[in-house]
Amino acid sequence: MASKKEIVEQEEIADFMLVEYATLRVFRQDLLTLGENRLNFFLAAVSGAIVGLALLNQIPGHEEMVSSVSGIIIMSLLFIGLITFARMIERSIGVVIYTRGINCIRRWFAEQSPSIKEYLVLPMSDEEPTFRATGFLSKGTSSLGLPEVVAVVNSSIAGIGAAILAGESLGLQIGWVCVLGGSVFLVALLLQNIYHVVRTREAERKMVIRFPTGG
Repeated sequence: MASKKEIVEQEEIADFMLVEYATLRVFRQDLLTLGENRLNFFLAAVSGAIVGLALLNQIPGHEEMVSSVSGIIIMSLLFIGLITFARMIERSIGVVIYTRGINCIRRWFAEQSPSIKEYLVLPMSDEEPTFRATGFLSKGTSSLGLPEVVAVVNSSIAGIGAAILAGESLGLQIGWVCVLGGSVFLVALLLQNIYHVVRTREAERKMVIRFPTGG
């Protein structure tokens, strides 16, 4: 039978674990909300830029100025988009880290009271969820998340920018302009996909698994 001191220590540990659990939940929810807000801001910026470009192209007699301003807007959007994409990946990694921490605490409570295990639906392993991202280019649109949405928008911006530049500076025919724009879109999408996979696998390697699935 446990002594009074041991009981008090167990209660203090349980209180600490509950506080830690609540803290991780708050951090995780903050990251989820932050990701959605960043995506909404980026999409709003893209929508505003499209409207601005449409209005600029209606100005007669200032083709060179319109072309320069359009190029600046497109490059600025692409720069913002790439930063947003990188931050979205870090946000996804943070969500996984906090979720794994929550899983570990859930495991601790299950070990203290084994009878509750059959009532727990969520994992009790710090091996889940996985960091690994094979990329939606290989998994299909079913794996489309916030980073992938930003990657598609960025690739579209890059493809459209390249097509406009080629059409105005090189004087290419519409068919070749479309081919060039599509090629740039695919290359940009592939590069972002590769970065996503490499970054998430790097995060996976740095994590130490203490409670593997089934362990």
